[in-house]
Amino acid sequence: MGRGKKSSRLSKNVRRAVADPAIGVFMWLLSLPIRFMSLRTIRRLAFAIGWVAAKVYGPGRRIIRANLRIAFPDWEDGRIEKTSPAIFANGILVFWETVWAGAQGREGLRRIVKIPAAIFEFHRERGAIYETPHLGNWELLGQGGVASGIPIAVVAKELGNPRAKNMIALGSL
Repeated sequence: MGRGKKSSRLSKNVRRAVADPAIGVFMWLLSLPIRFMSLRTIRRLAFAIGWVAAKVYGPGRRIIRANLRIAFPDWEDGRIEKTSPAIFANGILVFWETVWAGAQGREGLRRIVKIPAAIFEFHRERGAIYETPHLGNWELLGQGGVASGIPIAVVAKELGNPRAKNMIALGSL
């Protein structure tokens, strides 16, 4: 039994040392042309790659399935299997939308994120608090607000993965 755990730990360490960085480099290379694509194209590409990744990347698939079982204990295995690829795709999409938004600059974000005049008036008189529990389209609101001149302060939990933290920082304004 001890030998199995040691072998499992070794394979996990090998994956962390080799496979995870390789996946990171692959995603980074794929993100280079993202800056020049439309959001529609990015979404389609993310979902296509997400479906493939869900079939190929076993460790990620197991994590997603386990989390879905915790979040939705009443779901049957078939529904979990059917939902898993969309979770993969959404993770890719969130990353690429963040990279894409960071490359648009202030003018580009102002064209994309339309903030009504009433929101400017509300912020001027009272201020506001937005809570966004995840990245992706929700983050476009904050970036669009800053690009439009609304002062925004951000409070966030630092990511535990330094590679992911650096990639997100590269895509931010």
